[in-house]
Amino acid sequence: MLSTYIKPITTALMFFPFIAFIFTVPYMIYCYRKYGSIIFIRVLIVYSFILYMMCAYFLVILPLPDHKVVAALTTPRVQLIPFQFVADIIKETIKSGIINRAIIQVSFNIILTVPFGMYLRYYFKCSFKKTVILTFCLSLFYELTQLSGLYFIYARGYRLFDIDDLMLNTLGGLVGYYAVTPLLKMLPTRKQIDDKSLKEGVKLSATRRLLELGLDLLINETICYGIDRILATLGSDIKVNHAIVLVIYLVLFTAIGKCRSIGMMLTSTRLVDFDDNKPSIIKILVRYISMVMIFYGIPSAMAAGLKLLETNRIINENLRFTLYIPILMFWLFIWFYSFIELIKHKTLVYEGLSRTRLKTDIKLKKEKKI
Repeated sequence: MLSTYIKPITTALMFFPFIAFIFTVPYMIYCYRKYGSIIFIRVLIVYSFILYMMCAYFLVILPLPDHKVVAALTTPRVQLIPFQFVADIIKETIKSGIINRAIIQVSFNIILTVPFGMYLRYYFKCSFKKTVILTFCLSLFYELTQLSGLYFIYARGYRLFDIDDLMLNTLGGLVGYYAVTPLLKMLPTRKQIDDKSLKEGVKLSATRRLLELGLDLLINETICYGIDRILATLGSDIKVNHAIVLVIYLVLFTAIGKCRSIGMMLTSTRLVDFDDNKPSIIKILVRYISMVMIFYGIPSAMAAGLKLLETNRIINENLRFTLYIPILMFWLFIWFYSFIELIKHKTLVYEGLSRTRLKTDIKLKKEKKI
């Protein structure tokens, strides 16, 4: 009987890293956009909630039976008599003693949603009434999942839609709502967590800047891919230069988007000059042209130069590939050095050349609320 519950939990633990990986970037964007920072206690709470929801879901749907076995079932699909579990407990107790299958089943249905009620009250700040409604909706979702045969993947439901489960699951949420009361005095409140996040958000972390850059690079690659597809559809062999498109994209959005690219908008940052004013178009051009030249243009030009030397038979192919090694090392050094400077919160080369820097928007948002 115990293995029936252990296997779904083990499965959830196996899938959790993949789900967490998919969830991470959207969650980072949400946190940086709203708070400007990501703190450990919030990450711990949110990811533990995701793990709990996965465990609960897998406990409801697993183990998955064979399709042919399900198609041949003739057992009832629904049980709509309230408090049928009381009769089941009495019957099983007479037959097997106090510790029996009916008792375990009722206990499981209550325990299943106890953490849900705890999370709703503590982190999501739900009232008693809202906790009742949300827990009931969660239980109804589980029961409909079973009734539909896992969303009609199976010919029919392979588990019983039971009104008692709705009642017991909802009761479990209420138990969790009250069970978390002692912990409320020990754990930091949601307001304290939010205040700490906003306090950290006025600083511009290296992770936040890297996420902003990564988002803009991803958007740029998407734009380039779209342009290439359009050109290919028109029968053209021309391929767009990603570096040039990146400069145009960043300059255009920064100039017309209130000094914010899409990546900056998503991470609540903006571009300013060293006096915290809106930078001129010249400074914006210098920033992004120099940035692209340093990280991409110079190494690419050096590689193209070697290719030209080989084409003109000044060097052979083997020597060209040998000379690629120091170019690659130079390129890696630029990125590594810039990353270290970023961590130390120092001014990067292209920032010094353009007299511009990134600034958090979180402080501005807080001032607006006052």
